[in-house]
Amino acid sequence: MKLPLELRFKIYEYAVMADRPIRPVGAPSTSLGVGLLRANRQIYREAIPFFRRNNFRVSDTLKNFEPEKRDLVTKHVQEITFEWWGYAKKDTAT
Repeated sequence: MKLPLELRFKIYEYAVMADRPIRPVGAPSTSLGVGLLRANRQIYREAIPFFRRNNFRVSDTLKNFEPEKRDLVTKHVQEITFEWWGYAKKDTAT
C-alpha cells in the first residue's frame, strides 16, 4: 500500500459510509463501495471500522432472519434508537 494511511482513510470514508441509514435486507446499496472490503485482508481490516459507523435501519423482519445472519447483523451494535409514534429513545451499549 503506497498511499499514506490518512489518504486511505479518506477513501474508505468516502467509499463505505452512507449518508442515510442502510437497510440490511435485500440487495446492497449500489452507492456504497462494499466490494472494496473484499479487495484484500489489509484493506478489509482498515476499512471495516468505517463501514460499521453507518446507521442501519432494521425492522421487525430481523426476527425472520436465520440465526447466523441475525447474529452477523447484530454483532457490532453500539447504539439502538427505538422510534414509535414520533418519539425516539436511544440505548447505547456499554
